[in-house]
Formats: sequence, C-alpha cells, structure tokens
Amino acid sequence: FALKPAGASNAGTWKPIDTSLELSARSQNVAVWTGEELCVWGGCGGESCEDTREDGGCYSVVNNSWRSLPSEPTFPGRVGASAVWTNKEIIVFGGTRDGKVVEGGGRLVPENVAP
Repeated sequence: FALKPAGASNAGTWKPIDTSLELSARSQNVAVWTGEELCVWGGCGGESCEDTREDGGCYSVVNNSWRSLPSEPTFPGRVGASAVWTNKEIIVFGGTRDGKVVEGGGRLVPENVAP
C-alpha cells in the first residue's frame, strides 16, 4: 500500500499498489529510493528465510507499476546486504548467502535512469 501525500485528493489515506510483477514475498532485502522509484533486490523468503531471492524490481509511484531488475548469474542474491543509491546506480555490498558471509559487492544501473 502507498500513502497519499498531503495536498493530494484523499490525502492521508492508503491505496493498494500494483502487484502485476509478482515479486515473491521477502525479508532482509535491500531497498533504495531513486527519487522516482523504490527499488528492491535480494533478501530471502520461506518460514526460516531459507530461500535466497535472486531477483528484484523497481516500483514507480507515479505510474503505480513495477518493472523487473535484471538477474546476474555472476552476482547472486544476498540476505541482509547494504545498498545505496548514487543518483545513477545501486551499489550493493556484503550480506550472507547459505549462512556464510559474502565478500564484495556489485553495481547496477537500472534501465531508464540517466547516467
């Protein structure tokens, strides 16, 4: 759900967000705000967080729609990683996978973002 901002019609009310991308339920994922989209990646699912998520997506508040983030076999999903937005790319670092600390990080420039 998204909260309508002050000044909007029906301000202060929650409205459903698009679920068409069908991102799987997850926790301990990374999330960054790009100024236009909320981008979510990685994390884990399952009762005991046993399934590491390899995917992600970006949600546009303006369009009320999701788009997929690309998967990268050389950069597998992580649980509990850290991420920042640099105004042109998402940088992800650290985290765990299969109960082991993951070294290093990766960078992703989401589509439709001007460098």
